[in-house]
Amino acid sequence: MGDAGLECQIIRAARRLADTLPDDLKPLIRQIGETHLAALNANADATIAGQKTHNVVLQGTQYEKLPSSHYRVWCLTELHRHFANLIGEDKAHVEAILEETGALGQLTAKTGLTSDYNKHGQIPFGSNSLAVFPHFK
Repeated sequence: MGDAGLECQIIRAARRLADTLPDDLKPLIRQIGETHLAALNANADATIAGQKTHNVVLQGTQYEKLPSSHYRVWCLTELHRHFANLIGEDKAHVEAILEETGALGQLTAKTGLTSDYNKHGQIPFGSNSLAVFPHFK
C-alpha cells in the first residue's frame, strides 16, 4: 500500500475516532495543549533564537535549562502540517474539540515554522534517521 492509501486509512480512522470521541478524553487534550504544545512552542522560540537551553512555565511550574531541540521544532511543524491538511467537516470537528479544550490556541500560536530536521522524510524510523539525543545510540 502506498503512502496515499495509508494516509486515507489514517484519515478515515481519525474521522471515526473524532465522531465518537469520549468526553473523558477532553481533559487529556486540554493537558496536551497546556503542557506538550506549550513546551513545543517555547522550544521553537528558543531553537530559532539559537539558544541551547530555554526556560518555560507550564501550568504554573517553572522549568529551567531545558535542552532546545530541532527535533521538537520538526514535531511542531508536523502537527501544523497535518492540521492544515484537514478539510471540510473534519477540520471543523477537530477545531471545535481543540477550541473547547483550549488546545487550539497553543497549536496555532506559531505560524510559518520550518524545519530541516527531516528533509528526507525518513524519521522517526529508518536506518538513516537522526538521533534525537546523540549521546544515546
